[in-house]
Amino acid sequence: MTAFQVVAYMTCLAEDILNDLVSRNLIQVAKRTYDGRISSCRIHDLLHSLCVELAKESNFFHTEHNAFGDPDNIARIRRITFYSDNIAMNEFFLLNPKPTKLRSLFCFTKDRFIFSQLVHLDFKLLQVLVVVTAQNVYERLTIPNKIGNMSCLRYVRLEGGIRGKLPNSIVKLKCLETLDIIHSYIKLPFGVWESKKLRHLCYREECYCVFFGSPFCRIMPPNNLQTLMWLDDKFCEPRMLHRLINLRKLGIWRVSDSTIKILSALSPVPKALEVLELRFFNNTSEQINLSSHPNIVKLVMFGFSAMLLNIEAFHPNLVKLTLVGLMVDGNLLAVLKKLPKLRILGLHSCKHDAEKMDLCGDGDSFPQLEVLHIEDARGLSEITCMDNMSMPKLKRLSLVKGPIISPISSIAKFKEIKDIRSKFKNDPIRLGEICAKSKQSEIVEGSDKDQYNASSSKKRKGKAIVY
Repeated sequence: MTAFQVVAYMTCLAEDILNDLVSRNLIQVAKRTYDGRISSCRIHDLLHSLCVELAKESNFFHTEHNAFGDPDNIARIRRITFYSDNIAMNEFFLLNPKPTKLRSLFCFTKDRFIFSQLVHLDFKLLQVLVVVTAQNVYERLTIPNKIGNMSCLRYVRLEGGIRGKLPNSIVKLKCLETLDIIHSYIKLPFGVWESKKLRHLCYREECYCVFFGSPFCRIMPPNNLQTLMWLDDKFCEPRMLHRLINLRKLGIWRVSDSTIKILSALSPVPKALEVLELRFFNNTSEQINLSSHPNIVKLVMFGFSAMLLNIEAFHPNLVKLTLVGLMVDGNLLAVLKKLPKLRILGLHSCKHDAEKMDLCGDGDSFPQLEVLHIEDARGLSEITCMDNMSMPKLKRLSLVKGPIISPISSIAKFKEIKDIRSKFKNDPIRLGEICAKSKQSEIVEGSDKDQYNASSSKKRKGKAIVY
């Protein structure tokens, strides 16, 4: 098997094991992706404590509270996390100055000198490095060149209000597969494309790769890249996109007419694209046409209210659609109602041409829609659904700082919805009058998702990265 096939096989195997744990109620799904895959999960406190103890006994994973004790045990630790302060971390590395066995290191800290401390240690076999600092503290950091000596690094995630630039020595990381700095202000160096195994590259929009700005550099991105967030519009060229034959997720920043023409071409580039996010900073004269991209199942568009979209902008295979800041008129709503596979629809800060939105149709309105989220709707005061045939699979309706459900709507329709949430307190009585007649409905008014989850038993939530 090729390297790509091996990765695909291991990913499927990991998903099967995770789904098996879910089926046995050992963990609970907290969030799923657009295609139904598990994005994050929860675990009960008692089970979490048991897992921590078993992980310690088997030397699989340690925390800063159970890593100390036997000096010989410290030298054998393979995975560890620090999350309170630097005292425990400094003590750990003082006792273990050459952590040659360490494979995964997770640091949640406020210390802005964290990188200076880590580079003096011997991390020859380290494969996972996650450093998360405070978001509200903006510090300009110097990431030392010695990070290039961690030759086995495969996964790097840097997050927080840290500013700076990754050193050029990152090109030495020949095994690097994932570089995620999208939640930081770190810029990329020239040689980032030289990592031939790089599969996932995520960085902040305004911190785009300085490689693109070099007219002397002719290095093209590796053709096994699967995630690219974000690509500046002025560097979006067919020559580059045609090379990215394995690209699954693409984000383009400051989309212009030229990029719209490229994406609207009859020959889709790239053909394997499944997730597309577009950010428009100026109004465009070109009409986007994604009808030639049958594999795109998730589409996110950030634009302006002056932009008009037609039926050609959306392929019938769309599963999740998010529109931000766009104009939602009667014609666009009619197009959305007819999408046969649309399951999740989000409208954020959109401008509406009518005060009332009628969600019903000719019996086939939103045939597969399960989640409808409307937030900060401008010009929209009410939503209504007068028949029981429309939206037959709707499970969640979320209204945030926006419209209310019209009192003339079909009572039977909203009785079927098990999760109705509203953060708009101006007139919560109408929402309650409609849904109180249904014993199955769960109404959360004037609260957010975290408060809703807190009403249940305490659970741990997180994502696991294990090598």
